[in-house]
Amino acid sequence: RDSRHLCHIGAAIHDTHVTYEQRRGCGRLSTGTRQMSLPGRPHRHVLDMSLTALAAQQDGIVTRTQALAELSVSELRQRLAKSWSMTLPGVYATFRGELTHRQRSRAALLYAGESAQLADVTALARYGVRYLPPESDLYVLIPAEQHRASRGFVVVRRTHRIPGPRLIEGLSYCPPERALVEAAARIGVPQTAHAMLADAVNRRIAG
Repeated sequence: RDSRHLCHIGAAIHDTHVTYEQRRGCGRLSTGTRQMSLPGRPHRHVLDMSLTALAAQQDGIVTRTQALAELSVSELRQRLAKSWSMTLPGVYATFRGELTHRQRSRAALLYAGESAQLADVTALARYGVRYLPPESDLYVLIPAEQHRASRGFVVVRRTHRIPGPRLIEGLSYCPPERALVEAAARIGVPQTAHAMLADAVNRRIAG
């Protein structure tokens, strides 16, 4: 009788035997051939799809914070070593190669912070103002309470009076009137400043 009882217990243990398998941070339970996902971190392909979708919305550019919401630190390092590139501190391109002007603009805004606006001649060029001096840097305006230093191709300017932004094709710009004031004050060349202002007013870009 005891032996039969032990056999029944052994069979029950075998039928309900559960093994734990760890796969890249996602635990799974398997009972026989059935597998159940543990609650917690989503499966890897779900994370990849989420990150890919975010990158597509942001012109292929993501921040370190956004990346680490979906990847581990080691996975992020692997991507940087293989297929990603750093554009600015804490900002990555999810590809290798030269950035377009739009991608540079997106990277500048992501680097400068949530309230950042493309400003100065960067904004004026987007509004179509003529007679601008040649510039390779991108100018960004941020609230005074934010602390961001100029880095790489981004020139950061802080202000206590941040204007309401204008959203153009998903990118934030300061109004043309403010951009003209910022550019004219910085350039300091009367002829250039007058040409920009006259063009913007005559063509009704700025009021």
